[in-house]
This record gives sequence, C-alpha cells and structure tokens, in this order.
Amino acid sequence: MQIKCPQCDFTRDVPEDKIPKKSEMATCPRCGVKFRFRAIPAEEFAFDDQHTTESPSPSEQASSARQDSGFYGPDGRLHSRPSPGPVPAQDEQGESTLPPPFEDLENYGFFPGLGQTIRRALLQPRLFFRVMPLAGMARPLVFGLLLFEFYMILSLFWDMVGLPPVPGMGLGTGAEATMLESSGPATGLDPVTLFVTLPILFIINLFLNTGMLHGVLMLLKAAPRGFEATFRAVAYSYAPLVLCFLPYGYLVGWLWSLGLTVVGCAAIHRVPVWRAALGLGLMVVVIATLFFSAMQVPMPDMAGGPQQ
Repeated sequence: MQIKCPQCDFTRDVPEDKIPKKSEMATCPRCGVKFRFRAIPAEEFAFDDQHTTESPSPSEQASSARQDSGFYGPDGRLHSRPSPGPVPAQDEQGESTLPPPFEDLENYGFFPGLGQTIRRALLQPRLFFRVMPLAGMARPLVFGLLLFEFYMILSLFWDMVGLPPVPGMGLGTGAEATMLESSGPATGLDPVTLFVTLPILFIINLFLNTGMLHGVLMLLKAAPRGFEATFRAVAYSYAPLVLCFLPYGYLVGWLWSLGLTVVGCAAIHRVPVWRAALGLGLMVVVIATLFFSAMQVPMPDMAGGPQQ
C-alpha cells in the first residue's frame, strides 16, 4: 500500500503485512501531519451472511491483483505504485519508526541523504529523533565525524583569510582543542593531523561526552532506551555545524547543537524536555568542576630545572 501525505505529498510504499489491520491514521515523517490513510468499514469486522464461500472468478482475481498493485488517489482513480522506498517499522513500544536518510543511502543517495538528514534535524528535531530507530551507532558516528571535519576545514579557511577568532571559542573542543593549541598556528596543520589525529580525538571525545551525559540522564531516570539512544542524539546534534560556512557561523552552530542535544535526548528517550536539559546542565557543571580543579594543580617548573 502506498501512503501519501495530503499536506506535502510525501509518499511511502508500505507492505500490507507491515500495517496493523485496524490502523487508519499515520504521521508524515516530513511535515509531522497526522492523517487518515485509509478507511476501514465496520462490516469488515462483522460476520456477513450475504457473502458466500465461493472462490472468486478469474475476472475478480485480476481486478483484485490490479488493486493490490496500485492505490486509489484523492480523485478516486486507481494509480500504479512507484518504486518502493523506505518502509516505516515499529519500535519496542509500538510506535512508528523511520531511519534518517543518512542511514538509508540506498534510496536517497549520499549527498541527498546527508542534506535531508541535516535539514530534518535542524527544522523538525522532535519528529526526527522520535521516529528514529535504534539500528547501530556506525552511521551516526560517521555523520558526526563528517560534520566535524567540515567544521574544521572551514575554520581553517576562515583563519587563513584573517578572520579573528572569538576569545574562548577556538578551533575544536575537548581533546581536539588541546591538540590544535599544541600544533601551533591553525594554518600549519598537516594533513595527518587534520584527517587522522583529530578525527581519532573527536571519536574519543564523542564517546566520553556521551558517556557522561548518559550517566547523568540515568541518575535522573531519563535514559530508558539505553546508551545507543543517547549516542544518536549527541551524534546527530552536530548538524548545526553546517553553519560554519558563514563567518562566525560556528558560534551559532555550537549553541544550536546544545539545544538540539536536549531536544534529541528528550525525543529519542520519550522523556520531558526539562529532564534532558537538567541532565545536560549537570554534565556541563561536572566538566567545569573538573576543568577548574585541574587548573588548581601546580605545574612543575619546566625552565628552572630540579629544585635543590
């Protein structure tokens, strides 16, 4: 059966055996509109004495086959089905799920799938994360890594053209920032550092940040769907870094990314937004406490040599 949204004309080809018999309503993954995709007459569920058990005639079988291979549009005519696309499924709670386009590149293609994923994460974050299935961490990791590399390359470009950095908002975050500071000028980064060392540090930092956030969410009882759900929310929250193609766009991107993390954790875990926001806030407090505690540790006198 082909389900078509009457609002934005978004269509999906769904096998009949995947649709519950009594389901009549659907939610569009593109615009979020709920609509009735079919009407189930009451007599289908009642015993009808007027129908016999005779086998259908060949003409009736042919007509039924034509109906099974098509769908009736708003004009009341039978239309042929297009090529099959992504099939909505159901999660452990019985809610409809739809993978992000970046996780369905067979149907979307690489660049269209990447662009569609970024657009949905930015413009429809609640729906995007809520219908997202838990199907592994590899694709979300690659998505976050691609956005981070895009951010790093554009940041180096703005540094080369002379755009002064904002104090306290240098290139990279966490372990990547430390690596950049020890590498000298940003324009002096070699390809090995840019495409090997920094991605490795980014992956380590991503798992550490996700682990801390997930631990806090568990204490708040706001992570019922496990570590993978939190990881997906954090990884796809790097979508706003696409704004770094604008001067100082990374400032808006990082702030937007924080808000997207909160919305993503709340939607994918199906918990109130205030719990996810509290969890992220507590994680920031923990990181700040560890940072300032490390700053209080006296550093050895590297220039004066050993003390007598």
